[in-house]
Formats: sequence, structure tokens, C-alpha cells
Amino acid sequence: MRIRSNDVRGLLVVILGLLLVALVLMEAAGLFWSMNRSILETLPSMNLRWVELISLSGGGEAFAAYVIIIVCYDLIRHRRIGRFSAGLVLALVLGTAIVWFLKAFLQIPRPGGSYTSLPLMAALAAADDFAFPSGHALRATVLAYYVGGRLGRAGIIVWIWAFLICLSRLLLYAHWFSDVIFSVLLGIWVSLLMERVGHSRTYEGSM
Repeated sequence: MRIRSNDVRGLLVVILGLLLVALVLMEAAGLFWSMNRSILETLPSMNLRWVELISLSGGGEAFAAYVIIIVCYDLIRHRRIGRFSAGLVLALVLGTAIVWFLKAFLQIPRPGGSYTSLPLMAALAAADDFAFPSGHALRATVLAYYVGGRLGRAGIIVWIWAFLICLSRLLLYAHWFSDVIFSVLLGIWVSLLMERVGHSRTYEGSM
């Protein structure tokens, strides 16, 4: 029996989703603390301009500009928002919402920070002050997944950029290693999920 690519994508969504839940529980239990501290202590602190610029290219403001450009391109060329652009935007929105909630719920301090215990609503308002997960790593991974997949071999350039974004967050001591790894996996998960939803809707519409 032939296995459709969407079935494989669905299986990956389930497996990766379970892995993400397990990682959240491990983070909440403090199981990554020793590893995170050891890795950060081996990294040099590099508050260099080029590291900061790479990090800024993965910031929320930069991504708002990227999304506007992609959507405008769709509207100008096709006079509608295509499945690619819609999937990218929805993956970013869903991923950002998950990141924001986990930051506020777990309240993991950034390197050099101290633990707090804020009410959830107050923590949501101050979610960007917390470490886990990394919004930069999530956004970079989602963009690399969508755009890199469209560029063929040249897509490796986008993935290298995403890797540098993740590395910059560590070199700037803005995040722990587990923050970045989780967010990369989360970015792949939301991208796979949106792709699967898009393919399912297309398949149902053709029946």
C-alpha cells in the first residue's frame, strides 16, 4: 500500500509533539540545569556588533517586515494570499503563542537572571523577560523550513542563517541551550502541522 506524504507528515507531527511535551516536563523539573550551565560556561561571551546584528535579524520587528514582504509579493503577483504565505504566517502565530505561554507559565530566568513567581497574567505581560523557549530560534526555524524548502540546494543558506540566529542567542547569553533546542523542534513541529492542515484541506477540496 502506498503511503501518502501527508500521512508521514501526520506521524511526524504526533511523534514530535510527544517529544516536545516530554521536553517541557523535563525543563519544568530542572533536569537541564546542569547541562545548560556547563554549555554556557564553555561558550565565550561575544557582545560583538556582528553577533548582535545577526540576533536582530531574528527579532520580532524584523520578522514582521519579512512577513509583510512575502504577503505583499503574493498579493501583487497572484492577487491573493497563497497556501505558502498562509502556512508561514499561521505557523509563526501558533509558534509564538506557544512560546509566549510557556515563558509565562514556567518563568525560567535568562542567564544571569533570578527566579520569580508572578501570577500568570502578570507573567504573560512580562513574558519576554523569561528564557524558555526562544522566540528568535522559533521564528528562524519556521522561516528556514518554509523558505529554505522552496530554494532547493540554495535553501542551505537560509538554514545556516537560522543556525547563526540560534548561536547568537547563546553567545549573547540571552538563552540557555535547552531554550534553543526546544524552539528549533517547536518551529519544525508547527511548520509540519500547518503543512499537514494545508494539504488535508486541499485533498478534501478535490474530492
